[in-house]
Amino acid sequence: MIMSIRPSQRGAQDAYIWLPSKSGEYTAKTGYHISRALKDPPAETQQTSINWNADIWLGHFSLKIKLFLWKILQKALPTCENLLNRGHFDNTCCIHCGELETTEHLFFRCKFAQKVWSLAPFGKNLDLSSISFEASINVLKRLVCLPPIRISSGPLFPWICWTIWTARNYRIF
Repeated sequence: MIMSIRPSQRGAQDAYIWLPSKSGEYTAKTGYHISRALKDPPAETQQTSINWNADIWLGHFSLKIKLFLWKILQKALPTCENLLNRGHFDNTCCIHCGELETTEHLFFRCKFAQKVWSLAPFGKNLDLSSISFEASINVLKRLVCLPPIRISSGPLFPWICWTIWTARNYRIF
């Protein structure tokens, strides 16, 4: 098999080539992207129901809330589960109830969060305990706040999530 390899006709020296890079040289950036591609399925096969423009970036709420929602959906918000996945082994318990603090637990499944959602002035009762945060955005963006408070033309759910997050941080710090 080695003998079947044809050397360069111009007499060039053998060299290592990193195919994912245009220059042929290895960089940490291309290595990172290859590593992520092997770890995560391709974007075409991932099931996502988030329309980033319609649901987040063009939403009628402040820029800090848009960034906050983006961080949640990218798993960049420092919840205890995300910190644990990054190697920080301090406390992984919910500050309110002691369960493992995941994004869904913090915002929907915790007794504190369920009480907050039950007090929100929506036209119908919510049961968000069995869906993911991504799926909840499609449900929550359609809810009408009753009575109309006319403070803002945007939805109320991002502000409730923000308040749950800041209440959590207030208790921790």
